Amino acid sequence: ATSSLPIPLYHLRLDQAYTDGMGRSFPILSLFFYRNTEHRAAGNLLLPDPLFKHPSLATSSQLIAVMPVFNEQTAISQVVNEWFAILDATVGNFTLLAIDDGSTDQTSKKLKTLRAELGDRLEILSRPNRGHGQSCIQGYKIALDRSIPLILQIDSDGQSDSRHFPDFWA
Repeated sequence: ATSSLPIPLYHLRLDQAYTDGMGRSFPILSLFFYRNTEHRAAGNLLLPDPLFKHPSLATSSQLIAVMPVFNEQTAISQVVNEWFAILDATVGNFTLLAIDDGSTDQTSKKLKTLRAELGDRLEILSRPNRGHGQSCIQGYKIALDRSIPLILQIDSDGQSDSRHFPDFWA
């Protein structure tokens, strides 16, 4: 028998832990967005230990969205603009960190144009290609070094549907 229950637009799952270089372990809350039943994508929200505080916390972002990017010249402008608008409307105090993992197309140029349009809440880090996982880890480390309390990992190709983020954030 098949189920007639609707598939949720998103769901959460407490996932593996990330351990930083100082031996601190942080749980990762995985957020799965669904555009439809056949298109699933995930983002990860890293939950740092609330007891770990840093004096600069009051002036830093409340959330950093880590976006690993590789050869996404076709999608990057739309994806960044969509996420930027949603984060601006729901969070306000955020940083969108695009980590360009050695793109060989026009992705870097498009990111620089977006930075000029959107301002310093869009940060771009360009580096030689080391892969998606290493880009994520580098973004997590940057957030932890800045004592940003929430880390959201999103895709750069449009798979993570930003429309559902306000419900998640509420």
